[in-house]
Amino acid sequence: MEDIDQKLDSGNVFLQSQSEEVKILWKKINGGEWIVSTLAVETVVGLVQQGRLPAPATLQNFIADLASSKSPTSLVRGITQIIQNSWQALLEPFIYHNLCFTDETPLVAKPLVNLLVSCHHLLGKPLVLLLCKIFTLIKVENKSHFERKLQVLCGLTKIALVSKMNYLSAALLPCLVICLPRAIKYGFSTRTVETYMVTLASQLGQGCDVTICSIAEALPFTSGQLQVNLLRVGATLLSHKDGNPLVGSRLLPSLLQILSARCSAIPNLSSAASVLVSLIQALPAQPSSNAQLSGNEFWETLSLSFPDLATYVPSVDLCNQIVKDPQCTADWLTKLASTVYQISKFHYTIVVAVFLYQGSTAESIQEATKVLQREVYKSKNLAHELFPIILYRLGREPDPTTRLHLLYFLPVLAVNKLTVPMILKTLLALWSSTSLKPLVLRLLLEVWKIEPRIHSYLSQLIHDKSSSTQELEIAKAYVVAEICKSKPSQHGEEFLSLLSALLNEHRGKDGTPQTTIALDGIYELCSAVVIDLRTTWKVIGPKLVKDKRPEVIVKLCKLLSLAPKLTVRSKEYEDFIQSAANILWGWASSKIKNGVNEAAFSALEKYDPQYFLLKMLPSYAREGHKLPEKMASTPFEAARKAEDVLTYVPGLAWVKLAVGIPKPHANYVESFLKSVV
Repeated sequence: MEDIDQKLDSGNVFLQSQSEEVKILWKKINGGEWIVSTLAVETVVGLVQQGRLPAPATLQNFIADLASSKSPTSLVRGITQIIQNSWQALLEPFIYHNLCFTDETPLVAKPLVNLLVSCHHLLGKPLVLLLCKIFTLIKVENKSHFERKLQVLCGLTKIALVSKMNYLSAALLPCLVICLPRAIKYGFSTRTVETYMVTLASQLGQGCDVTICSIAEALPFTSGQLQVNLLRVGATLLSHKDGNPLVGSRLLPSLLQILSARCSAIPNLSSAASVLVSLIQALPAQPSSNAQLSGNEFWETLSLSFPDLATYVPSVDLCNQIVKDPQCTADWLTKLASTVYQISKFHYTIVVAVFLYQGSTAESIQEATKVLQREVYKSKNLAHELFPIILYRLGREPDPTTRLHLLYFLPVLAVNKLTVPMILKTLLALWSSTSLKPLVLRLLLEVWKIEPRIHSYLSQLIHDKSSSTQELEIAKAYVVAEICKSKPSQHGEEFLSLLSALLNEHRGKDGTPQTTIALDGIYELCSAVVIDLRTTWKVIGPKLVKDKRPEVIVKLCKLLSLAPKLTVRSKEYEDFIQSAANILWGWASSKIKNGVNEAAFSALEKYDPQYFLLKMLPSYAREGHKLPEKMASTPFEAARKAEDVLTYVPGLAWVKLAVGIPKPHANYVESFLKSVV
């Protein structure tokens, strides 16, 4: 301890300005025996009470001498007396300074808080409001700051319990809960906070939805027995059945994470989570009264201490509005779904709650699904959190259309590689249902587009022959065609035999979808030059060219449109192109409806006119032509038909084609003629 002379030399203005008598008293306080020191302290306190000495400066010097005083007990007694007698008028700035605005007196904080708490029965409500302000003003920038904040919070809780101040208790409970993750972060024991939290929860009655919000916020950052205690507090509050079920649904994401990964090392964790889920599901559709925080002056101050606390009451109010008016929910979600930027945490938690709430309409769930899909694309980390949420909703959703929306949400989650094994396991489990196999194939295809490493599983299901229905065959054909379209060079040859089998096995009208989809796959392979078009046509052409199904002919036209594009310099390929053109002209002239003529002319647009012969054109365009004089020099030559002799198409033939074409075909013939010109 510095003696009085050192303090005077170091520039202690307070002591320098005092009379010699006061300086002597201060020397006795610091260096005298216990009795002498006690008498000196009481004398100085008396001078403070009479207004002869300033209370803040006296208190500051008492506290500064505590660490090295020979009689610290007498100093503590003097500090207590000064605070009890003149705390509000003179010491409030001192208290603010030492608890909120300085790091220079860390040893002062705890004794000062204890002193203030011990005086609450004398000072009453003004002291409580002061401590609430202090709690709010203390910034949490480091471990020391948070320790100070926690001390004030525990002091307030002690006052609330002793004085049975229910409004203060209701305002403190969310604060205690929200402090738990920060206490863990800074390495503090949470036992005291847990004890206070459990005690307050057991004493409070209705209107604790704000505390449910804080529990939902804290659960993901806790573990072990602390998590069990939080769940039990939540169960205690929800057991009154007076809360908003939508607010209760905010707990479900954390509860589902707990239940999806059961931990035997923590007794009662899974059972506590199950109890809480049951209580949430049993809540009636009703708004929250929020009675204990409405107009609560303690909460108005304490809610400013952490950013999240200030959002809980508006969040509960929005949940109340949603429960009262379901239609506004769908409108609100539609607007959120159209947002370009990532939505705020405030909106995200409510969207998830609407998604999980049993009372949500099918339209609301579908709109919430769209919002969550967009959020997953914006932040891949959400996928792991949303997976158990989707399964939970899927297991409880009665509407078939909504269930389909939920199933198509699963592949979206594959953007996060951690969720791919779980998605794969879920889809493979659904494969055991025959009616779901076509859908599973489609879903697994979407997963494959995001994560190609699951190709072996997809291929296994495609080649699975344990069951065969038309719908499943169509799904297999579609999946194979999509694979050929996405990665033809990598997987095209693998599925070529399957495409060929689809063409050979589905000749009738019932097999039209499989045949047309298989032709799409072959088109993609030929377009990517994985297989040779001329060779492929030699295999499939002789059978399919006689096919009368319009849908199949349209696909064949599309396939033959590749011939000019994939030109190979050889006499054989030139002959193939001309043969393909002849086939297309035959379909262009046919009377088969359903787009055959249009598809044929569209394919012919890709061909060079040099491959066209007069005899290929429709009869109304090829008849009535005269041979050139050099080809009709004798009566025998002149008697020949022009279509049998000419190796080109005269200009007049195109005119006749344009004039004689049936009106329904006029538009696409016009487009074809433009390509010729």
